[in-house]
Amino acid sequence: MNAGPKRLAFALAMTVILLGMTVANMKVVDSSSSGGNIDLFTQKEPYNGEGPNATSDAFGPGEEVQIYALVTYNGYPARDLLVAFQISGPQNPVENISLYGVASTDKLGIATTSFRISHLNETAFGEWTVIGNAKIGDLTYTDTVAFKAGWIIEIVSVRTINESHMEQEEFTRGSYVGIELAVRNIAMTEITATLTVTIRDCLGVFVNATELRDFAVQPNGSLVYTHFFLFVPRSAQAGRATAYACAYTALPRSNGVPYCPEISESFLISSRKYFLEVKTEPAHVAAIPGEGWYEEGSNVSLTAPWTILVSEGVRYEFTYWDVNGLSRGVGANSITVQMNAQQTATAHYAQTMTYTLIVTTTAGGTTDPQPGTHAYAAGAAVRATAFPNANYVFDHWELDNADVSSGNPYTVTMDKDHALRAVFSPAPSARFVPEWFYWFLLLLLLILISILLFIWLYRRRKKSEAEFYSGWTAWYYGYDLRGRS
Repeated sequence: MNAGPKRLAFALAMTVILLGMTVANMKVVDSSSSGGNIDLFTQKEPYNGEGPNATSDAFGPGEEVQIYALVTYNGYPARDLLVAFQISGPQNPVENISLYGVASTDKLGIATTSFRISHLNETAFGEWTVIGNAKIGDLTYTDTVAFKAGWIIEIVSVRTINESHMEQEEFTRGSYVGIELAVRNIAMTEITATLTVTIRDCLGVFVNATELRDFAVQPNGSLVYTHFFLFVPRSAQAGRATAYACAYTALPRSNGVPYCPEISESFLISSRKYFLEVKTEPAHVAAIPGEGWYEEGSNVSLTAPWTILVSEGVRYEFTYWDVNGLSRGVGANSITVQMNAQQTATAHYAQTMTYTLIVTTTAGGTTDPQPGTHAYAAGAAVRATAFPNANYVFDHWELDNADVSSGNPYTVTMDKDHALRAVFSPAPSARFVPEWFYWFLLLLLLILISILLFIWLYRRRKKSEAEFYSGWTAWYYGYDLRGRS
């Protein structure tokens, strides 16, 4: 091989070696490398993300995010360098957000880009990452800054509780409903908020509302709880009500704006219930229905039995009712109790001696009281009535096997145990002539006598007239009329 080709081969080999060394020296260097440096940060002071791969404070929906890239070399600003930005939004299955841009550094070595967090789409809520690259000489320098986007102050949950802070869904009118709010602050600093709670009933009518100003919410996403207790007036409509919770920068009348959307929780408003206790005196003489819980304002009717036969010869007679110790009068075994408070109704009874009356009958009829054994208080007057069947007539009563009366009804005085028997007998077989027939015959007889009397009087009158115009009387009057002496 001659010298010319040898020189060419040597030159090519050296070129390859030098190119390999050049490519090896062209590498990406992070912000901590000496010489050049790039630092990404935002406008959020004091937590703006300064420093290598740091985190900035959070941004809310509709808020503008300003990204600054400070590029230096050996500690001095590097001006007129191009900086590449890639802004990546939260990863979600609906939409992947990536923004790109290029900006040039100014005399202070700062390149700037900006964008605004959407307030129309919550898919923008979550972790954002911004990457910035700048090339100084043969080296590329990079840095990142991360931040959260979302509701800076957010009411995460609303829960209805009782006065013991236990979860409860139903509340009566005239009581207090507790509202527990869980509030979260995604910022890196403590933020004060104004919280409000408004309650409307099932008809949408205002029930009650309250507010809490300057409520401090701790940073970094920890949940902070607060509680409200609101009175439910008796005028509230029973049914499913709704509690609405809001978080503001200040009250709207003080130009406050909301931190987050309104959140709500429903619960049940019911009428206040009171317990009605029903008992007897002496205790446990009888079980009177009606005891239990009732809605406020309802009327409960109670009826006590007049008499209670406890055992053979032991009998209790109702005397009067009392409600909460106040008598409701004697003589009425039924009362109405209005449930406007807890009530205790007591039926009072007096023990009396009782005797038994055994009622029996012969064939041909029945009685009232019906045949059987009946218990009556001592001294009671029991009225018994006999009812004969067809073709039978009542005959008489037998009391303790003695014929006592044929009257119907018959009264037995309970001065001891008695046996009363109604005796019936078959009706007579002769034809029955109703009583009205005899009255009819009497009327006919009177009419006949009147006719005969009339005929007799008529004939007597005719005879008198004939005698007047004949005989001596007629001659006498006629002679006188002719003027004869």
